[in-house]
Amino acid sequence: MRSLSVKCRGLTPFLLCLACSSGGSATDAGPGDGDGGGGDAGPGCGDSAWVCLRVESPASLCSCFEDYAGWAQERDALGRLELLAGLFDLPEALSESELGLVERLTRRGGVYLPAGPGRLTHEVSTHVSPTTHYYSLEQELESGGQRFTAGLEASFQVDENGRPYSPAIVIDEAFMPGAAWIRVVDPDAPERNRSYASCGYPTLPLVVIAAEAEGGDRLVLHKRFTEPMAGSAPARIVHAEVSVSGQERSVDDFFCLVYAAEHHNWNETLVVLLDPPMGEVGGLLLQEHDYWEDPIELVYLDSQGGELRRAALVSYSEGQ
Repeated sequence: MRSLSVKCRGLTPFLLCLACSSGGSATDAGPGDGDGGGGDAGPGCGDSAWVCLRVESPASLCSCFEDYAGWAQERDALGRLELLAGLFDLPEALSESELGLVERLTRRGGVYLPAGPGRLTHEVSTHVSPTTHYYSLEQELESGGQRFTAGLEASFQVDENGRPYSPAIVIDEAFMPGAAWIRVVDPDAPERNRSYASCGYPTLPLVVIAAEAEGGDRLVLHKRFTEPMAGSAPARIVHAEVSVSGQERSVDDFFCLVYAAEHHNWNETLVVLLDPPMGEVGGLLLQEHDYWEDPIELVYLDSQGGELRRAALVSYSEGQ
């Protein structure tokens, strides 16, 4: 049985701690620049920046699961967001400006490109202590008449001398929501709105799940997962090994690996989509039994996600 300790994902939409400068432009981050972390304006942002956003290459983020969405809805909401690499100065004195941050959004339905530069706005609040600066960026993406909005919101605090506590926020392949928050909004289907984070969660523990069903079919899943103190934890399937009727396949495609769960990551559902199908089997599904007990059966899906049949598990293990 999985641990019943409380877990936390904390994917609060649109709350992103950043830093800012007097430029508002994007430049390549040069060698020797630091990654921020102090009140010094130089390290992390270059000589001209006060605070900044550093986007490292490759800058690819993936959608995160939402509590209670269900696996089919998670499948339809899967997305990969690619950002332009560079160093983006955020001006200290700014009411509104343009900033292009997104290169493309890939969804199961196609690729969406920027309709134009993003709209960057900035507010300062002196009603809280310490003084807090808020930045908001919205950039429209479109394809074939369908639009999405990629949004980034940031807040950062300054000390009594007006210097930021952290001058740089880094977005890279290990990016986790916390200091920075990014979200993609689907105006036609709000249930598909998602926060975005690292596609591989390389800093999270790796959990290996192995299941064998009656008849010999097997499924091995590699899941990145951690257990914070409250809420739901970040979780992602990053690799699968499948054996069906003697055929074997490895699956690494993000769009074929679906994670769904309820609050606290209870009632986990883990799905591997097979494209092309292995015979009539278009996917395999494991779901926790009785809300948080180990799965007791392997569910076979057709290519549309419909259930074909079930087979009892003869063995199941999960561990690091």
